[in-house]
Formats: sequence, structure tokens, C-alpha cells
Amino acid sequence: MNGITHRNSLPSGFELHWYKIKSILGQGGFGITYLAQDLNLHIDVAIKEYLPIEFAVRENKSSVYPISENHSDKYTWGLERFISEAQTLAKFKHPNIVPVLAVFEENNTGYMVMNYEHGQTLQDKLKNNNFLPESELTALLFPILDGLDLVHKAGFIHRDLKPDNIFIHQDNTPVLLDFGSARQSLGEKIKTLTSMVSSGYAPYEQYYSKSNEQGPWTDIYGMGATLYRAATGISPIDAIERSKSILEISQDTYVTATEICEGRYSKQFLNAIDHAMQFKYTDRPQSITDWRKEFEGDILEIKLTPTERHTVAGTKHIEAKSKPKHSIRLMLIALLTCAVFLFFYSNDKPFISIAISSLQDIYKLEPAAPTQQEIITEYKLNEEKKVRQAQKNKISQLLNSAEKNIALDQIVRPDDKNALRDYQDILLLEPENKAAIEAKKNILKHYLNFAEEAIQKEFFDAAESYLEDANIVDPDSAQLRIIHAQLIEEQTRIERIQLKNEKRKLEEQRLAELKQKQQEQQLQQQLILEQERREAEKNRRFTLLKRQAEEKKHNEELHQQKLDQKLKQREKRRQESILKKSKFNHLLFQAQQALSDNKLDIAIIKFQESKIIFPDSTEAQEGLRKASVSKEICNAVIGTWHWFNGGLTTFLADGTLVGEHQYLPDNSGTWKCTDAKTRRFTLKWHEGDWTDELILSTDKIFLDGQNQEGKKISGKRLD
Repeated sequence: MNGITHRNSLPSGFELHWYKIKSILGQGGFGITYLAQDLNLHIDVAIKEYLPIEFAVRENKSSVYPISENHSDKYTWGLERFISEAQTLAKFKHPNIVPVLAVFEENNTGYMVMNYEHGQTLQDKLKNNNFLPESELTALLFPILDGLDLVHKAGFIHRDLKPDNIFIHQDNTPVLLDFGSARQSLGEKIKTLTSMVSSGYAPYEQYYSKSNEQGPWTDIYGMGATLYRAATGISPIDAIERSKSILEISQDTYVTATEICEGRYSKQFLNAIDHAMQFKYTDRPQSITDWRKEFEGDILEIKLTPTERHTVAGTKHIEAKSKPKHSIRLMLIALLTCAVFLFFYSNDKPFISIAISSLQDIYKLEPAAPTQQEIITEYKLNEEKKVRQAQKNKISQLLNSAEKNIALDQIVRPDDKNALRDYQDILLLEPENKAAIEAKKNILKHYLNFAEEAIQKEFFDAAESYLEDANIVDPDSAQLRIIHAQLIEEQTRIERIQLKNEKRKLEEQRLAELKQKQQEQQLQQQLILEQERREAEKNRRFTLLKRQAEEKKHNEELHQQKLDQKLKQREKRRQESILKKSKFNHLLFQAQQALSDNKLDIAIIKFQESKIIFPDSTEAQEGLRKASVSKEICNAVIGTWHWFNGGLTTFLADGTLVGEHQYLPDNSGTWKCTDAKTRRFTLKWHEGDWTDELILSTDKIFLDGQNQEGKKISGKRLD
């Protein structure tokens, strides 16, 4: 259930024949529409109940009665019209007219059973999108026109065309709802037309004329007003408001769709809307067939009296229906309306005096009633107040929507729902709105800053994307043109040339219709030359793009070559490093081996060579130090030593020993510095494989130690 309640409605669960009420779909001054279930077919249906709330009420939760005997005739007459309309509608079999399945009387009232349509109304769709593209509107329009043409040819008219009464299925096919003929007729009879018509969508004749004075042109006005709302995003001005302007200033304040939407829709589409919205019904298309031709190519130039834009432009007119508060005021409005009608449809100005005189007579019947000028002033102030409030509410909604879209990062995309579009709609309503103007500036600054940052980081694709978004916000921005440099300037220049040529072409075509055949041939030749120029320009641009592509490819190849060269140099350095390290390790190994073999000069040379390769190598430095120290210690023991226990021994530079020993006379052997740090030496005698271990004194004069049997050995240098 949708949650709608009505004090006069049937309760949920109530059964009418084999239909069970589920919920309320809608309600108005003429009746209530329910969602119900067909208990036989097990399907949902829509049931419209006749219940004019101004003079009828429900009793005992079921039956409907007039509120007094004085209203009995009106109620009965309206019920008969309701049943008659339902029976007429049931005869129409068209896919774009809601089918009437049944009609019956129950509870002292009438019921019309219709298909329950799934989808949304055009009004709901416009709440989400504000306005729709031409292709989508024509796709909805032409099927509706087919249905209306069928209705008109049967001598019937809808009388309540508006976005709420056009339903769009889930497959986007439209269907026409809620015919208002019976409602209109009842309004005429009880003289409360203002509560029976839809403000902005009803033409002037629906406020004063009888049903037999209305026709297809009445529905064409309603359909034109519906298209006006869908194309401009602005509710059409009320016919009464237009009539007041015509009476007071002899000027129609209707702002044409062509003025508001030029450039967004085709000229013939906008002209067709403006033709349908003509105030005088004789100035409108007289049949659906004639009007449809205007959409299909028969362009009609609509010329209206210049409007005062400050009265209506950018204003969301009030959708609500006004209701007179006093019977005297209602009569005053009726007479005022007649005066407007006589002024507009007749050049005989004395009729105005007659109407005003009648108005004064009625005024005398009730001295407390307001004057004509007070009524007009009060009406105007109330309407202007409602318009301003509606505009203020709409701007607030758009600002909230913009904030949500920014939070979702929907700033300029998607096309049908973004923050920029919300701000643009605000500026359509209020061109000087500071919040919207400042927001647009901030959006532009946001994208331009990102574009500059992306260019600095060489993210050119991202920069182009940001500039495209900035172009959506403000194509004429000077800073945008600077950032985009020569490319943007060239594109702008070409676009301006094309626009200028298009305007010139249209002007030449218009003049060609008035000129002779020779002038037409001359124009044709100009068009051919223009085509050749465009082709040449196209070829030039293609050549430029091709050259740019080749330059890009060449630059990429150069970049790849430089990259390859760097890789080769890196590999060469790596190989050199490997060879250098290998050579270093080899020299280090040789030095350590020579040190181990007591070949100190060789060890020192090898350590020095390895140190040349890696000067900071701790291994080379430490090895060189050890070899140098060892050599210094070894040099200290070279010479002849006297053993205190007896005997002389000579240490030779090649590491050999000659001489005698107290235990090994006339023997020889080898000597080696086993630890330069502690100045430790090992003497190995060849005879008997005898080994002594000695330590050189700090002053390098004495050798002390012991042999392998532990006997103490000591001596002193002789030289």
C-alpha cells in the first residue's frame, strides 16, 4: 500500500462485487482511484469511484449521498455523466489508452474498472530528470497522439492532459489515463471550474466555455503544455494569469519554448509546442493530424507579442489548484474572466464597461466584498507568493541534490544526474543565485587545478580528461584555453567558423525561398564550395593527426633506444664489477696463501694489488698489515744467535737455519714466524725432526722458549 488515506474512502479489504479494495492510488475533487484485486481473475485492477467532494459525502462506510437535497440534482447529473464517459471509453481499443474493463453502479455511486498499469507517470519521471531529450519526448508523444486522434474522431476529448495523466510502462511505452470530460462537464454545471481543471495545462476556454465550445484544440493545448514542462523544466503559466496580463497590459506574458530551449531541441519541435500553446484557440492547430505534421517537418514560425521575462521567465508555476473562498469572490472572478474573454476575442471595447458595470451591481449586493482591483491585486500577490515559494523550494531541492551528487563524485557525469546540472537548473530559475554561481566556479577551479597537476606529473591522459570535464563546466574559460594551449584555441576557432557557417547557411536557405532560380543555383554553388572547404579542412586535420602520430612513434623509438643503451651500460658495469671482484678475490687468496707459506714479500705485493682494486677492503688492509708486521719481525731475527746452553745458529732470510745446537750439533732446518703479534717463532730441525718454539723479546735482542720436550731454550743476537 502506498499509505494514502482519505476520510471518505472505502476501507482496505472492502469488496465491490468480485473486487477487493487494497489501497488508494489517487484522489481529487471528482473522485477516488483505488488499487483492487479481481477475485475471479486474480489480477490487480484500478477502480475509479465517483465522489465529488464539494457536494457529496460517504455514510456508513459504503454508500455515497449528496450533502443536501439542494445538491441532489447536481450529484445525479454528474453520476450519469461519469457512467456515460466510462461506457464511451470502454469502446476505445488502443494500446496507448488505458482500457476500461467494466462499469457499474453500487453504494449509490458509480465505479469504473480499468487495467492497473505498472511503471511511473511522466510527472514522476520529470521529478528525477527535470527535462527530457527530444528523441525520448517524441517517442512518448506520437503513440499518445495516435490515441487522441482516435478519441477525437469519435467526438470525444480528454480535457485533462498533463504529466500526471501520462503513464509510462517499464518498456517505455506510454498510456493515457484519467479522461476529464465528465469532471469538466460537472464543473461547468456547478460553476467551480477552478477546482476541476489543472492549472497551467488547461487552456482559457476550459475556464469559461461550455463543453460544446471545446474540441481537439483544447487537448492540443494540454499536450503542448505537457511538452513545454518536459522540455523547459518549467511548469507552464496558468491561462488565467495570461488573461490578466492581456487585460491589464494588452500583452501575453507567455515565454515561448523557443526562447528557453533554443539549441537544445530542433526548431520545428519547439515551434510545434509554441503553436499548441497559443492563447486564442483559433490560433492553435485544429486537429491532431495538423499538429503532428508540424513535428514531422512542416515548420510553422510562431510569432507572439513580446513578453516581459521578469514576470514569468525561470519561474516554476504553481501546480496546485486554487479554490475561491467566498461565493461573491467567485462571481467576481467569473465576471472578470468574461471581461478578459470579451477584450481578447472582440475589438469592441464597450463590452469591458458592461462587464465592469455588472461587477459593480453585484458588489452592491454585498457591501463588504472587495473591489475588482482588490481581487486582481490579491490574486496576483497570492500567485506571485506561491511562485516564489515554489521556486525557493525547488532551488533548495536542487542544492541538496547537488551536495549528494558531489559526495558521490557525480560532478559532471553521468549526463542525466550530476551536480553541475543541478546548479545549471538553479540558474535557469534564478540567474543571479550566488551559491550556484560560486559552486560552478569552484567546480571549474577543481578540474583546472587537477589538470595542471596532472600536466606537471606528465599524466597527459588524465589532464585531457580533467580539461574535458572543465570544458563541460565552462567552455569559455580563459584559464582553460591557456592550459589547453593551441589545441583548444584551434578547436574553438573551428567551432566558431562552423557555427557562423551554419547560421549563414540557414539565412541563405530562408532567403533562397524568396529569390529566383538563378539565386538558388548560386546558393547551391556556395554550398558545394563550402563542402569542398570542409573536406579540405577534414583532410588537413587528418594529415595533422597522422603527422603527430608519426612524431609520437619516432619519439617512442628514440626513448626505447636510450633505454636499451642504459641497460647495456648497466650490464657492462655489472660484468666489470664481477671481474673486478673475481680478480680481487684471486689476489686476496694468493696473498693469504703466501702469508701462510711465510712468503712475506709476495704476500705484501698481492695484498697491495688487491687493495688497489678495493681500497676500502678491510681484508686487504688487515692482510697487508699482518704481512708487513711479520716481515718486520722476521727481519729482526735474521742473523746469528748464541744459545746460552751452548751453540751458534744463523737465521737466513730465506727461512732456513744453519749452525749447531746443544742437542743437535752440525744440523740445519727451517724457521717461521707463527704469530707476529706475540713475536712467536717455530724452529724445525731436520735431524730428528726436532721442534723449538721461541719468543722474540721486545727489544729484539733475546729469544726465549722451549723445545718439544719442554726444556728451556734461550739465546742472544751476536750482530
